[in-house]
Amino acid sequence: MKPLRIRMTAFGPFPGTQNVDFNDYQDNLFLICGKTGSGKTMIFDAMCYALYGTTSGDMRSGSQMCSNLPNAEDITEVSFDFEIAGRSYRVHRRPKQTKPKPNGEGTVNVQHTANVYELASSSTEAAEEGGELLASRPTEVKQKVQELLGFEAAQFRQVVLIPQGDFRRLLTASSDEREKILKVLFNTSLYSQIEEALRKRVVDLDSECQKVLTQQGECLRDVGAENAEELEEMMGDLKSTGKELRKAQAKAGERFEKINDKFSLTKSVHDKFMELDDAQDEQQKLAGEQAAFAELEEEMTLAKRAQSIGDVATANDEREVAKDNAVEKQVEAMDALKLAVAAIKAAKAKKAASDERQGELETMAREIESLKQMLPVVKKLAQDQSNIVVRKEAILKLAELKEEAKTQAVELAENVASDEAELKRVQKLAGRAGELKLKLENAEAAFSDRESLEKQEKALKQEVAACKLVKNGEVAAKESCVDVQEALRQVEKDWEGSRVHVIAKSLQVNEPCPVCGSTEHPTPAKPSGNESVVNDSALAKARQDEQDAIKELKRHEKKRITAEGQVASLEKEIIRLKKNKHIADNSVATLRKTVKGIRNDLAAATAADGTVKDLIAALSENNELLRQHESSIKLHEKDIYRLDKELVGVKATLQERLADIPKKLRDLETLQSKQENIQEQRDELADLIAANDTAATRAEKLKAVAETHKKGSDKSLKNATDNLSKTKTVLGERLKDAGFNSREEMDVALRNEKEIASLEVDVKQYANKVTANTARVKLAKSQTQGKKRPDIDKIQSDRNEAQHEVASASKAATGNQTEAKNLKRVHDRFNELSKKIQKQDGQRAVFKKLEQVARGNLPGTSRLSLQRYVLAGFLDDVTETATVRLRKMSKGRYELLRAREAMNKQATSGLDLDVRDNFTGETRSVNTLSGGEMFLASLSLALGLSDVVESYSGGVHLDSLFIDEGFGSLDSATLDDAIETLMELNQGGRMVGVISHVSELKERIDKKIEVKRTSKGSRVVF
Repeated sequence: MKPLRIRMTAFGPFPGTQNVDFNDYQDNLFLICGKTGSGKTMIFDAMCYALYGTTSGDMRSGSQMCSNLPNAEDITEVSFDFEIAGRSYRVHRRPKQTKPKPNGEGTVNVQHTANVYELASSSTEAAEEGGELLASRPTEVKQKVQELLGFEAAQFRQVVLIPQGDFRRLLTASSDEREKILKVLFNTSLYSQIEEALRKRVVDLDSECQKVLTQQGECLRDVGAENAEELEEMMGDLKSTGKELRKAQAKAGERFEKINDKFSLTKSVHDKFMELDDAQDEQQKLAGEQAAFAELEEEMTLAKRAQSIGDVATANDEREVAKDNAVEKQVEAMDALKLAVAAIKAAKAKKAASDERQGELETMAREIESLKQMLPVVKKLAQDQSNIVVRKEAILKLAELKEEAKTQAVELAENVASDEAELKRVQKLAGRAGELKLKLENAEAAFSDRESLEKQEKALKQEVAACKLVKNGEVAAKESCVDVQEALRQVEKDWEGSRVHVIAKSLQVNEPCPVCGSTEHPTPAKPSGNESVVNDSALAKARQDEQDAIKELKRHEKKRITAEGQVASLEKEIIRLKKNKHIADNSVATLRKTVKGIRNDLAAATAADGTVKDLIAALSENNELLRQHESSIKLHEKDIYRLDKELVGVKATLQERLADIPKKLRDLETLQSKQENIQEQRDELADLIAANDTAATRAEKLKAVAETHKKGSDKSLKNATDNLSKTKTVLGERLKDAGFNSREEMDVALRNEKEIASLEVDVKQYANKVTANTARVKLAKSQTQGKKRPDIDKIQSDRNEAQHEVASASKAATGNQTEAKNLKRVHDRFNELSKKIQKQDGQRAVFKKLEQVARGNLPGTSRLSLQRYVLAGFLDDVTETATVRLRKMSKGRYELLRAREAMNKQATSGLDLDVRDNFTGETRSVNTLSGGEMFLASLSLALGLSDVVESYSGGVHLDSLFIDEGFGSLDSATLDDAIETLMELNQGGRMVGVISHVSELKERIDKKIEVKRTSKGSRVVF
């Protein structure tokens, strides 16, 4: 990150607007100097506050950054431009603050706002044009900045901008804190992902192993076994049972075979007797059908005889039909001849009539010719009249267009006036946007404060009630403490009395008294019997009770003071809020309504600002349309004048031509209609004469054809009659020969080929059945001769019983085989799962060890995770680079190195820092360095970190380093070495900014930004 420019308004000690341009200090060492309290650190505060919303020291809030100088009337805000990897950005932030209203009456609350933009260019001109908005709310801006820089605010203050008093923080940070920074700088999230992936793989393998164990348990439960041994026993039992069942199955099969053989022999004899019974039954049935089949045979004989003369009968039928057809044709020919004679007579009459009208054709032809000569003149007349109509219509149309243009011109003039009025109104409304924004800010602030007032008043009631309870508790504690103290005094009194009697009792003759030293004891004290005997433990308990009571009283006093402080704080805040009469006199609902109304007005004003351009464009467009319509009116007036002149000329020409045409024929349509009528009449007459001639000729031809047809039909009728007579004679003779008395008797006996064939088949099949059944009866009698009919039911029952035994034995054996097969499947599955568990256990052991190694949890090893191991390597590079500078600045005395063991054996190790003292040869913690030595080591570490990060080209760019003070702890020689080290950074293209009041730095560093303090506030001088 390289700063480009920062703009501060009413920020801290700067009352107005201060611009700090860092472009002159790129790749340079520069000094920010000035007197104590002038505001040097405020430049770094502005930079850090713009980015993260916190100051560089993280000691002041945003509202505390507001300038409280009398002349600081502007709203406090900061705008910071910076560059990362060649891309420029701007962060603009405004803290929450209270500012006086413009009219001087009351104050307005300004809310915390922030925006971040990407700029098109890093140049000042391009930056002034703004850029693309990336985030627009404080929380979103903070997240976006962290995304761009790669740092949170605390890490930024440890690596890039090191505040006053915090320069050593990175050096002395814990291993865990340093890990957070290095993870961001070197982007080692991949290694933590590897650690997490290994952990997840171990968890997954644990889950898979458990899943397989569950599956094994399910296998055992499916077969009712408790464990693998019981599963093996079940398989052995099933195998033994299977052998016994197969033996029983074989024995039942042998018995069934014997009975089945006997059954087969018996059934053979039984079937022969059944065959004899069936054949005899069939013989009786065929005897009953003999008469019916004799009738069928007679029917077949008659049908064959009828079929033998069927062709003669058919020929006779056909010739009868032919005779009937010949009679019909003869009648038709006679009718046609009569019609032809009548047609000739009519045609001759029509022809004579039409011949008499030949003269009419010539008269019509002359009239048509006369009308044709008039046609061009009448057409011209029609054209002239049409031109007159067209011109009149054109004049009327132009007059209408002229009036329409006038109407539209009037409307446009009204629209222009309306647009001008609306434009003035909208411009006035848009001009109120700025005023309404400020008014809205004030109203929102008042609404927020009114809400806060109600919350504070409600909280005050609760705190007053709580304070009352606390005070009551304090009074009770005081009373309890007094009671305990009185009890203590009584216990002490009783204890002292008890001690007197104890001492008196212990006195010995001639031995000194422990109180007075006398060796004589004339009247030692004696108990009266009423005193309480109190020992040391009772006294100690009473004193402890007093201490407890005093502690309890102090606790209640502290709670009362805290509660009273909270009440006072709330009362003070309520008084402050009620000072604003507007807030005190209005309810939350009223202020909410006010805010809503102002928001609506502001929305209207904002919308009006966009409407102004539209209204200006509409006004310009309407003015242009008005000008066009006024021009159109003038053109229409010219065209109307021109058409009027043309109309007068056309009318004069028309009057001249009308004199030569009859009045009735001046209309073109009438003339054409009359010409067409005469032409049609002539055409009809000519067609009629031609048609009558044609009809007479056709009638003569039709008569000749009809006479020819009449002669042919007479001849056909005679031939048909002769043929029919011959066929009837032949048919009579054939009927007599076949034994039929008439044609009707032959028709009854007649059958077709298919029916005759069917009768033949039925007769033949019956004869075959009789022959076959006779042989069947004979064979069955020979096979059963001398044999006794057997009892088949008894042998059948024995066979069924044996067959059932075989089925039962087979079912039992099959069930055993199925159960054994299922059990074997479960057994194989169980063994397969066992092998899988062994494999998974091996994988789990490997991944578990990898996971322990990656996370630094492997027993017996240093607690160094994979990511921390990688970061340790980066830290070694950093310390090696830092040592080059530290050795130079410390005259060869000190070297930075990574500690190999954690300072706390229970903590994770790997990222702690030590320093080697080459003068003593000892290695010790960096915390043992003096203030100046600590500064040099911190500076070396920061510079080494920057160099190494740049060399690895990670996602974080350390292009700048800013240091606030710390050089005052160095002696003159060491200061020279430190300055020389910082100046060498110029060659690396890095910006280094230093805040310091040390005079040597001011003399040695050429580039300076001086902050001068005046009575009206501070200002920046370059």
